[in-house]
Amino acid sequence: MRLLTTATLALLVTAAILAGGLRWVGMQRGPTGLPLPDEHGCWQSICFLDGRGFTGARLALEALPSVPSASVRVPNEPLTGDYRIVYFQYGARQFNAINVMMYWFPYMYSFVFASSPTGPALHMGDVIAALGPPRRVIFAAGSLVLSYPERHLRVSVARHWGGQPWEFLSPDDPVITFDVVVEEPDTMGAIYYVPNFAWHGFGPYQLEE
Repeated sequence: MRLLTTATLALLVTAAILAGGLRWVGMQRGPTGLPLPDEHGCWQSICFLDGRGFTGARLALEALPSVPSASVRVPNEPLTGDYRIVYFQYGARQFNAINVMMYWFPYMYSFVFASSPTGPALHMGDVIAALGPPRRVIFAAGSLVLSYPERHLRVSVARHWGGQPWEFLSPDDPVITFDVVVEEPDTMGAIYYVPNFAWHGFGPYQLEE
């Protein structure tokens, strides 16, 4: 049995991204309205994983009318591994811009964006309304993940689990990151080490017997 697929590796990467990215995001507030990737995994017509490389991805961001070019910034710090980071703002006007940090890998990209209980950039209800129900709901450490394998997409939502054997999903729950992964759709759900369920709407999910 192949337990460690690219998709599984991507979930581990996402956990690490959330740990670092949410420290950067802090309590910055952003309005609703951050677009989701399209059915091909491209964001605002930019296909970050089409072979253009990180430099091409950065230049494409700078050319977007909805991204102030002056806001695109690559940190000047040594990195380990095959990823790069770029910060930018989404929104043509600075006073209502959403702060985004993108992690770029050759096989995936991840957006971590400003979110707080009073002003998330996206709610879980926004995702369901735009994309429909996910294939699986994965209860990972610190977040729950909505899996859309046909879109190569995973959307992470902040968890509010208090140690009970169940967790209640609400359309108002804030989205904290989304990932697009290069992986064949039939292995995107190959997760063996965390609770995961078919979507059955908002409401309680039984995590333990």
